[in-house]
Formats: sequence, C-alpha cells, structure tokens
Amino acid sequence: MSSHPQAHGVAAAAPTPGLIVLREGLCYMVVCVPKETDADDIPELVGPSGSRSGWQLSEDETFADGPSNPCVCDDDPQRMHYLLDC
Repeated sequence: MSSHPQAHGVAAAAPTPGLIVLREGLCYMVVCVPKETDADDIPELVGPSGSRSGWQLSEDETFADGPSNPCVCDDDPQRMHYLLDC
C-alpha cells in the first residue's frame, strides 16, 4: 500500500494557468497542471526539493486513495494531477 497522499478531496483555489501544489510533504508533492504540460517538465516547474535527487515523477501507479497516477483533476477536466517524490 502506498504511503503517498490522496489526490482528491483537496480544497484548492479556482483553476489557474500553470502549476498548483495541492499537497506537499517532506518527500512527496501532489500537483495539478494543465493537460498540455509535458510531464517531464513538471519536476523543474516545482523547483528544488532540498535533496540531491530533486523532485521526480513518482513511479507509484496510484495515489493512496485509488486513482491512477497521473489522473484527471476532478475540478477541471483540462488539468491533471501528478505525484512527485524526492
């Protein structure tokens, strides 16, 4: 079972262009980005992590609450949620 956070049920501001951090922990982050965002660019968009490896797209196939990683945003179908870890 994954110890990563849930991708849904997060109160966030109205969708805006660019990256939105939905949840952040010491070694994980859930972000919401426009669908057209190249997934490989996301770690650079979030900035440094403070670790040598930096932020990376998580290899986990699902979020802790079940949806696939990545998944379509519940609030805006033109955006996607991604799980990152470091």
